[in-house]
Amino acid sequence: MKYYVRALICIAVLLGVVCTVKDYYDTKTVNPNDIGFEINNNVQPWNLILINKTNEMTDNLLPELVTTENGEKIARNVSLHLEELFRAAEEAGFSPELTSGYRSRNQQEDIFDDRINEYRELGYSKKEATSLTNNYAARPGYSEHETGLAADINSSDGDSRKLYEWLKDNAYRYGFILRYPKGKEDITGIEYEPWHYRYVGTEAAEYIYHNNMTLEEYLLK
Repeated sequence: MKYYVRALICIAVLLGVVCTVKDYYDTKTVNPNDIGFEINNNVQPWNLILINKTNEMTDNLLPELVTTENGEKIARNVSLHLEELFRAAEEAGFSPELTSGYRSRNQQEDIFDDRINEYRELGYSKKEATSLTNNYAARPGYSEHETGLAADINSSDGDSRKLYEWLKDNAYRYGFILRYPKGKEDITGIEYEPWHYRYVGTEAAEYIYHNNMTLEEYLLK
């Protein structure tokens, strides 16, 4: 009887240890489908900072900006890589154009408010309009465009569809990723945008491209 009681106690202790270990690892596991995780951008390499619905852009993260030929601004560290990407696209027969680069907080606020007003004019309530806008535009302070690392790329000839296809399969060679890909909306929190590219560096871009990842998933790997 004494040995039986001891055996039960040992089993109970072992079960307790197993449950404790399991609980520990469960709390350490981050679901990439949950975009709510926070990251310390202050210790991230400049090219891998994460700005999304839960990670706010702060002034200390903004790199030096340069103005492009068409008046748009982009991070100086990114500008040469963007030029290389554009040259390659031109050699492939396309006419790429940077239609939106860096945006100030005020510019992003105007874009966000304008989109809400468009939905209001269609008959949506303010709450509904704001919810719909959140799927297509980032709130001021939570837009990648405020980093100077994001580039909206379209064709200057008016038809961008073939350019988008080329960019999807080639931009990673120059350090850029399709930031909001189709089928990953539950992770990025933003609907598919075939024109929106983000500089992350060639090493990260190649890994993300070949593994069909988002930046969120890459940072959690």
